[in-house]
Amino acid sequence: HYRGALDSLKNLPRPVALQALLLPTGSAVEIDHLYQELTGNLWLLPSQVDGKNKNLLKIVKQTGSFRGFGGLFLRPPIVQLFNDHFYVTDTERWWLLSADVCGVTFQTTEAPSGKPMPVKSFDLQVNGKVSNGKLVAHFDQLHGLSSFAANEQMLVATSSRTHSIFIIAISPETIA
Repeated sequence: HYRGALDSLKNLPRPVALQALLLPTGSAVEIDHLYQELTGNLWLLPSQVDGKNKNLLKIVKQTGSFRGFGGLFLRPPIVQLFNDHFYVTDTERWWLLSADVCGVTFQTTEAPSGKPMPVKSFDLQVNGKVSNGKLVAHFDQLHGLSSFAANEQMLVATSSRTHSIFIIAISPETIA
């Protein structure tokens, strides 16, 4: 997974590390700085480190589908956050959801124990309005929302109208 692969950067020769991140070998950016920036923002591309970026709230991923059409979920999924990890259920099975700029994975798991964590950093309203601090956006896809959970980097939401999961994040957009 992308995040785990970042840990190996410090052990690679500088030109190899830059090449692995698809950056020019003559790049002036320090590997330690790249590591800190990329591990601090799941939605930042290596090419955006030290660039002129504007943060926006946007749907960065839409994933999941009905089991009858080859997807995972028999029913519209429900998402919850336990110990800073996102868990998804269709009330019959459970999955651990991991997501970053490189993709989304679902790992089958047992139902988590304990109490779900409250949503602190994001606000989501039934009409699809999402806010995080001064950032505000409206997403029509989130009307009829049935569940949501959030950590510091992303909001994961589901709707009773679909078997999809929507991931909303503070995503950097490069300014030209």
